Order: sequence, then structure tokens, then C-alpha cells
Amino acid sequence: FFFFFFLQKAKKSTILSDACPMCRKDGFTSVPNKQNERAVLSLRIRCTNTESGCGWIGEMFDITGHLQSSSGCQFQEIECSNSCGKILQRRYMADHVETECPCRRISCPYCNLMGEYQFIEGAHKEECSEFPTPCPNDCGIDNIPSKCIEGHRKECPLEVVQCQYHNVGCEAKTTRKEMTEHDQEKMGEHLLLMKSAFIDAQVKLADSYEKLADAHKKLANKQEKLEVALLGVQGNLEHSEVKLADIEQETEGRITDLESGLEEKTKLLGVLLSKWQISLHTRAAQLLSDNQSWPVFVKMPDFEMYMANCIEWYSTSFYTHLGGYKLQLKVCPDGIDAGDGTDMSVFMYRMAGEFDGGLPKMLKGTYKVTLMNQICDSWHHSASYNVYATKGYSKAFWRCEKFISHHDLERITATCQFVKDDCVIFEVREVY
Repeated sequence: FFFFFFLQKAKKSTILSDACPMCRKDGFTSVPNKQNERAVLSLRIRCTNTESGCGWIGEMFDITGHLQSSSGCQFQEIECSNSCGKILQRRYMADHVETECPCRRISCPYCNLMGEYQFIEGAHKEECSEFPTPCPNDCGIDNIPSKCIEGHRKECPLEVVQCQYHNVGCEAKTTRKEMTEHDQEKMGEHLLLMKSAFIDAQVKLADSYEKLADAHKKLANKQEKLEVALLGVQGNLEHSEVKLADIEQETEGRITDLESGLEEKTKLLGVLLSKWQISLHTRAAQLLSDNQSWPVFVKMPDFEMYMANCIEWYSTSFYTHLGGYKLQLKVCPDGIDAGDGTDMSVFMYRMAGEFDGGLPKMLKGTYKVTLMNQICDSWHHSASYNVYATKGYSKAFWRCEKFISHHDLERITATCQFVKDDCVIFEVREVY
């Protein structure tokens, strides 16, 4: 027996590197001895349940199958397969599972519902619609399905019911089988009650007729008054229609006069507006000579994000001068077309502006875009382009697909750095 448990423990061990059990030095390796294992497994032993009555004797190799097999040791204690928690010897477990276990599956003998024994015999009995129930009036019928109890009470001879003449004043209550006798005994009283109820109904009906006649008379008076009022309303309506026709005719005349006056004023307003635009552009030119806003500096933030995701960036719009053309800068950090993947591309667009009405349709001039060195005022990188430009909008009139190579853009020296704090700065100017 001792060797059996020693062997089970040895089987769980594998080749491990651990501390030596003697000197506790790390790096000790143990290897199972298969020859000794086979020698131990061939030893003949008795069953571990010998004291309980098992007479099995065999090799240690077979002890596990003897204890765990369903046809093996009948004295081995096992747990109930229905998970009720009961632990019994194998020889008693079959009877327990079939006849004693509270968790065994059975069907309700009345409605055939399947469930555990403790549920079917407990809570289900109170809910089962087919469970036989005795008549609550003790009429002698004891096997009425619970769902039919209410229907049985409507027919049960011992059910206490009211007299059929209770609406006319009979307050008697007795069982259904005695009610016929009651009707025969109290027939005279019932007739008197019916007569009294009939007289009361006639009186109430006469009162109702009088009230109905009064209501009909009042309704006729109201109808007559409404007809008179309706005639008055119709007269007022006809008078109003005549007035409305006069008002419409008068309104049409006024509208014609207003339209004539509006055309004249519109022409005058157009003349004044043209003069105002000329004055505005003249004033804008004067202000430009006094307050020149060029060159324009444009800052592009989050440069690394646009570069890594190959996203185009558009600047906020700006003007060539006060009252001039509206422009916008587009930057492709990863390049496009000829500069795709090798150079940064830069484009300039003409946008629809507020002052286009007073400007020549063709945009002309030389425009210069400069990438600013952010650590000193030299070694900037720029490109110029002569423009004899398009009439349309949202088209790139200034384009440089190879504005600056990625190698030069990312290079950092002691005197030159184009990308700083994850942003680049452009200068845009018109070269006269």
C-alpha cells in the first residue's frame, strides 16, 4: 500500500532542475528510474478497501483501473453522478441514483413535466395544472384537475349562490341544489318583489319621458336661435366679400405703383453701387501704399503627422494686398507626381475673394515661396514662379512638385533647421 502511493507521487514528477534535497544546492537534476518503476508496479498488493470487505489481490499496475472502473471495486466510495453531494460505496450508488437521490430526473405523473425529484415533489405540485384537487365544497369529487376547479364550482350542487331574484330585493343565499326548493317556497314573495320593481321602473320611465320631452323642446329652441344667427353670419359674410374685393383691387393698384418705383430705385442703387466699388478700390490702393502687409508668413503645425500619413495640408487664405486677390497654399509633405516619395511639393491656389469684382480677371506677376530656416536668418530655401494666371478658381496657378528634397528638409546643422517643434514656416511674397 505504501509503495502504491509512493509510486503515484513519483509518476507526477518529471525531469526538473531544482535544489538538491540533501545539500540544497541549485542545479540538481532528477531522472525517474524506469527499471525500478516496473519492478514496483509488478508487486502484488491488496485493494485499499480491504478493511471494508474487498478481497481483490493483484499487481500494483492494475490498482488504478480496479478502483476507478464502474465494474471494479464495489467498496470504493464515489460521489453521486447527479451532483447531489452524496458519497457512497459503488455497490449502493445504483439504488441511490434510481430511488433515493433528490436530484434524480423524474416526470410529473399528472402533466408529464420533466424535472428533478425535489422540484417535482415540492414546488411543482402547488403549480401543476393537472394536479388532482378535492372539491372545496366537499361535494364528494376528489380528483378534479386544479385548472378545472373554477369551472366545477359553477356547476357544483354544494356551491353557495345568490337567489336569482337578488336584483329585485331577495337577499337569500343557499347551495345550488337547495336553490330550486327556495324558489318554490318563496314564489309569492318573488312575485311581489317583481311587481314592486316593475312599478318603480314605470315611474322612472315616466320621469325619463318628461325629461326627454323638455330636452327636445330646449333643443328645438336652440336650433331656431342658431338658424337666425346663421342667417346673420351669411349676411355679414356677403358684405365682407364685397369689401374684400374692393381691398384687393386697391392693393393691386398700390403694388403696381410700388413695382414701378422699385425699378427706378434699383437702377439708381446700381449706379451708386458702381461708384462705391470704384471708391472702395481707390481707397484700398491708398491704404496698401501706407500699410503693405506682404510678405505673408504661413505656419504649418503637426508636420510629422502629415508627413507620416501622406496627408495634404491647406493653409488659411490670405490676400496679395489689401483689396487684392485671395490665395491659399497647399503642401504635400510626402510629395506628389514628380516629387512623390522623394520631395516635398508646394502649390498655390487662387480662391474666390470678396474683391474679385473690382480686379482684373487675369492674375499676373512673379510669386516667391520660401521655406524658412528656423534657427538663423539665412540659408532659407525658396522657389519663384512667373504667373500669367488662370481666370478660374481652386486651381494651382503656382506649383513646384520638387520644392525641397526630403534629405535637405530633414537635415539639421548648427546653422540650418527647417523642421522645428513639429512645424515648418513658409514666406509668400510677390516679386515686382
